Amino acid sequence: MSMLRGLMVLLALASPLDAAPQDISLGARHYLIDLPDHPTGAMILVLHGGGGNPAQFAEMTGLSAPALAQGYAVIYPAATQPKNLTMWNGGAASKNRPDDIGFLDQVITDASQRFSLNPSRVYLTGMSNGAMMAEAYAMQRSGAVKAVAGVSGTIDLKRTPVNPVPMLIIHGTADQRVPYDGGRGAKTKVKNANFAAIPDQVAAIVTAFGTLTKTDTVIDPANDGMRVLQSDYSNAAGVQVRLLQIEGGGHVWPGLPRKNSSKDISANIEVLLFFAAHPLGQTRAGKLALVVSRRPCRRSLASETTRIAATASPAAAARAHDLGPLPAPSPAPTRQTPPSQPASACASSPAQSTPGLRA
Repeated sequence: MSMLRGLMVLLALASPLDAAPQDISLGARHYLIDLPDHPTGAMILVLHGGGGNPAQFAEMTGLSAPALAQGYAVIYPAATQPKNLTMWNGGAASKNRPDDIGFLDQVITDASQRFSLNPSRVYLTGMSNGAMMAEAYAMQRSGAVKAVAGVSGTIDLKRTPVNPVPMLIIHGTADQRVPYDGGRGAKTKVKNANFAAIPDQVAAIVTAFGTLTKTDTVIDPANDGMRVLQSDYSNAAGVQVRLLQIEGGGHVWPGLPRKNSSKDISANIEVLLFFAAHPLGQTRAGKLALVVSRRPCRRSLASETTRIAATASPAAAARAHDLGPLPAPSPAPTRQTPPSQPASACASSPAQSTPGLRA
């Protein structure tokens, strides 16, 4: 069974991030990139939220250290700033209309050629407006994106075609900026925003895949007044859609020391586990040992291990899957220019065969 969870995370020393990320200009825009010591050719595009920027988001999430240890190149593209707020043109929250789909195409092409990465091994994640952009790009470039993970964001279902791309959705029910049930939240910054409800987004993605089997699991190892309801939608190839609904969770990147941030899960771990389950667009047998840096990040006040131990709880750090390891490096274009805690308290429901999302 490919969805077993247990104490499978290896907290081991990873190479510290000694060198600053490279800042690459593409005309009037730019992106930051962190490169692994042992690349697999795969890349993760990490999209900051509205009002953010690449350096700020890289420091806040701390995603680079564990992703680099898994062989990913980690890319932080920059959105545009139409007025006083940086925004992506990827969903209901966008005021501007630049061609951000085209910009991300350029980022992937440039990074592939410049750093010998593989443009067929692309993953995306982001938060809030960045999640909207990541999911919108994945829908419009479904043939090129292996998997996408959105945190506290939602697709604009009125503007975005829905295609079958493996998707992880992490969202809190108490999010006041991008409400779980849709519409406009009490703290939404964009006046005319009308966000799609998360259940509607899940239904649309699941329907695009066809008949999937649904399995529900309750994740509640931490005594934080919250719990996570995990809904997996699977076919013969594995889990294609996963919803992590955080009861009482706010507009946060889970695992960080923030108000309404769940200690039951760490977004960094969940994102990397989900991506590792889709190395070639499908799950593989085997076990993933997630290596998390225990050394200070050059951009962080705390290491990833400290973040997990202090804010996500040891039980959250111990969550792992019986999933496939990252594949060996695959051919990429020639470079053009140099450059012990008990197991989680979980309860699973019987699997259900789900045509679309009737379950």
